[in-house]
Amino acid sequence: MGKDDWYFIVSTVLGLIALLGMDWKLVLGRVSVNSQPREILVLVAIVGSLVMSGIGWYKINTGSKPSDIPTSLLLQYNAPGAYPLEVGMTNIKYWYTFHQDFIEIDSKTGQQSLKARIWTVFLVFEKPVSIRQFRVEAGGAGLPTYEIKAQSPWHAVIVFSGEVSGVIVNFRVHD
Repeated sequence: MGKDDWYFIVSTVLGLIALLGMDWKLVLGRVSVNSQPREILVLVAIVGSLVMSGIGWYKINTGSKPSDIPTSLLLQYNAPGAYPLEVGMTNIKYWYTFHQDFIEIDSKTGQQSLKARIWTVFLVFEKPVSIRQFRVEAGGAGLPTYEIKAQSPWHAVIVFSGEVSGVIVNFRVHD
């Protein structure tokens, strides 16, 4: 059991002790409660909060665990600077990509020239994945230098240092 589990257990026990060990006659004497439905509402709120905490704890500890699920996204990059088209995906809930352009302006002529382009790809998985190795492949075609900046069972972030065009890129979890 983790630290969060112990925090939950201790707080639940303290809440139950407070709820069951409280002198309700003393409380009713000090706080004016005009109607019995109000007392029932407060009791339901306290018990409901404990029940919902228990349900949340249960779902976190018995919920989706990372597994070996086929996970991939195929993006077709066409013209330089154009956003890619989705060709296929498996176990991808959401993906997003954008590029940043670094432009130099000649101080004499005022002409702009593209010095660098960086593409960033964000992936969110539908179900958590056991990632042994994350691969970025283009079927033998050349890709600019890339780095997997972040990855977890739920997401991945990939950054390309250069233009990506004229290729279909396969982002996949390698099993």
